[in-house]
Amino acid sequence: MIRKKIIRSIYITGTAGLMLMTSSCKKLIEIDRPIGNISTEAVFETDDKAATAMAGVYSYMIDYPESPSFYNSSFDVYGLLIGDDGYLHVKAEVNPLLPFYNNQFQPTDVLSSSLWSSAYKVIYGANAVLEGIQASTSMKLTEAARRRLSGQALFCRAYSYFYLVNTFGGVPLVTTTDVTQNITKGKSPAADVYKQIVEDLKNAWELMPAEPAAAKTHPDKYAAAALLARTYVYQKDWANAAAMADSVINSGEFTLQPLDKVFRGGSKEAIWTLRQETTRKDYLETEIDFIPFMNIMNADMAAALTDPATFAIIDQMGYAYPAVGLSKSLSDAFEAKDQRKKVWMSYVPVPDVAPYDGVPIYFSIKVMALDAAGKALDRDVMMLRLAETYLNRAEANAHNNKLAEAIADVNIIRSRAGLPALAAESQEQVLAAAAQERRVELFAEGGLRWFEMKRTGKAVDIYGSLADKQPWSEHQLILPIPETELVNNPAIKQNEGY
Repeated sequence: MIRKKIIRSIYITGTAGLMLMTSSCKKLIEIDRPIGNISTEAVFETDDKAATAMAGVYSYMIDYPESPSFYNSSFDVYGLLIGDDGYLHVKAEVNPLLPFYNNQFQPTDVLSSSLWSSAYKVIYGANAVLEGIQASTSMKLTEAARRRLSGQALFCRAYSYFYLVNTFGGVPLVTTTDVTQNITKGKSPAADVYKQIVEDLKNAWELMPAEPAAAKTHPDKYAAAALLARTYVYQKDWANAAAMADSVINSGEFTLQPLDKVFRGGSKEAIWTLRQETTRKDYLETEIDFIPFMNIMNADMAAALTDPATFAIIDQMGYAYPAVGLSKSLSDAFEAKDQRKKVWMSYVPVPDVAPYDGVPIYFSIKVMALDAAGKALDRDVMMLRLAETYLNRAEANAHNNKLAEAIADVNIIRSRAGLPALAAESQEQVLAAAAQERRVELFAEGGLRWFEMKRTGKAVDIYGSLADKQPWSEHQLILPIPETELVNNPAIKQNEGY
């Protein structure tokens, strides 16, 4: 607990240290990578060596929890804050999380800059794997390994671009390791980025074997299909979205799990995860920011916290509140008997005496380091899971006027949460039911709520009504391009409004 407090203190105050994590566009190309010298023939001589090169890409995604990225749970926190589901306890200007909460971004913000650079490091690694496999003439590198690993690299590149385009809008499309090409690339329109995402995922789908990956930490054919289903939903290509979701759901390889098992290691609901092993000493950012230090509550402790004097002491020590809580609008969005609120949330009871308001502070416990007995848990960062695929299919089928099929998928998710089935009514009602399930099912996961608000056109009205995000302008629907990128590559133009 003491180490966790130190980590959070460093995180809140040590913005200067985070500057070291930000890469320029040129450094992106030249950076020393955990992959090693993956462009050499020797690295791609055998199946095992080529797999080790690809493992370096995954290693970069998950093994740097101190570096904000789209992969290591950081964006679970940032995406929650930037939408309407998050609550920031400390709103001081020195808090680097503040721009994600009040949406007052600047091109010099170090955390959003780190999101950009981390994605392009993964993209560069994926490009190097693709080029290394293609260039290898070794007979020891089998065709099966070539196809599988190329498919995985394409998938990782597509996943990275999906997050880049939804966060920053149009971005440079880097599909090679050639410095002379990449250093002068300007932004491609968002439509072209989506076109590349779809092309990469379709190719990944074709290349990867029909058999699912033994370890869900390696994306497979079904991960490509699930991400394609999501991408088609974002493009309003409802027929293809439903078809891709069908291929995942009907495969029989995945099963909705009891709520308390969804985010544990080995979950059969997982389509693709990144594993943070219990032997590592690092904390995921979801643990640092979502979980208060007094996170294991029993009845006596809860009663003690309702005493204003006791609460004040604990609050001064920094133990009472999570750094990032869940908004009242989210906690109020759950139906009375929804078991997800009980299993995936906890709360800090707050005294009903000034200066406190008596309103409990809810926080996400989807990912935790310890169980109630203090035993270490395997921590999976859930990248893609079956419940979202059901909801993608539900939305696609509703738009295809297959209302019975759509509401059936919604009810599958509701049933797991202990809620009664809904009847298929109008298309508008079915889409509203699917949107409601998205919010209460997928909160604090990968910024999906923020993306949802934007793609459905609801963000303008929602942001306009949130006092903590004022003054607000529509240009804030995407983040500014980091200043370091503009300095190092004048071909990249800043997003409008920044």
